[in-house]
Amino acid sequence: MAFIPMEYETQEIINFFNQQPSRIKGVFNEATQHYKRILYFKIYSRYDIKLPENMALNWFRFWLFHFGSIANIYTNKFGWVAFPYGVTALDIYYQPKEITVASPQFPQPKKGLIGLNSEIIKCFDDYYGFEHIVTKYAVMLAAIDRSINVNIMSSVISKVIACQSKKQADDYKEAYGLASEGNPFVTVLADGWEGIQIRDLIGDVKSDFISDKLEDLKRCIVNDFLTDVGINNANLAKRERLNSDEVNANNEEVMSLATICLENIKDGMEKTNQLAGEEIMSIDFREYEGGEKNVEVNPLGNE
Repeated sequence: MAFIPMEYETQEIINFFNQQPSRIKGVFNEATQHYKRILYFKIYSRYDIKLPENMALNWFRFWLFHFGSIANIYTNKFGWVAFPYGVTALDIYYQPKEITVASPQFPQPKKGLIGLNSEIIKCFDDYYGFEHIVTKYAVMLAAIDRSINVNIMSSVISKVIACQSKKQADDYKEAYGLASEGNPFVTVLADGWEGIQIRDLIGDVKSDFISDKLEDLKRCIVNDFLTDVGINNANLAKRERLNSDEVNANNEEVMSLATICLENIKDGMEKTNQLAGEEIMSIDFREYEGGEKNVEVNPLGNE
């Protein structure tokens, strides 16, 4: 069976070494990490999670959405706690049947039996999280930022001045540097400036400048991400005002993956509540002012 549950370390190794096109592979760098952080926060914002006071929300969301699942287990000292886990036994359908969790606060690893003193909360049927989705879009956004930076630098208009001596070249360089810094006037010796020709090293800068198009592409990629993770967004390919039908045209596509994720998480929480004998946790889609029809037109905050 393809979907045998794995420990989170194994999942991360697979995510890191996953198959990608051999000649087109994004660079995992600081810019990628920057966008991963932003994109994960967008996923967090989609879900309204209620937990017991002794469970840290940042800990719970991190393990659940990044690594795909987290275990709730009952302890005599701490009550119900949420921890990453290892699977020590599977049932007939290769679902976790017995798990272990460890913490510096535990004298020894805790053993959990699913349905008795523990439950697993997962995002998707295969126990994976959003890591592969977030990484894909973060790499693309980082690559666009790099292209924008290169394009801006290459669009700087450089001057070529033909000089007859090193001293003359130094004088021209100093004068041009002072002028480009915004000095109201620059004084130079008159000797040697008569008949000088200054030419642009790069001629038609406008034809080579594509940063504005890259910014549009960036917004489209973010919107694709928002669609994948279940956040409403506008069709930026159409510039004029959108009517309500056009705004809601991709609602089913937007909700498809998010609905599966919500159903799986709810199922695990409801089973935990049954074992606890009370409702100790819950999850639902977060409601914003304007409800589900709210549209995020400019997701990255660009002008």
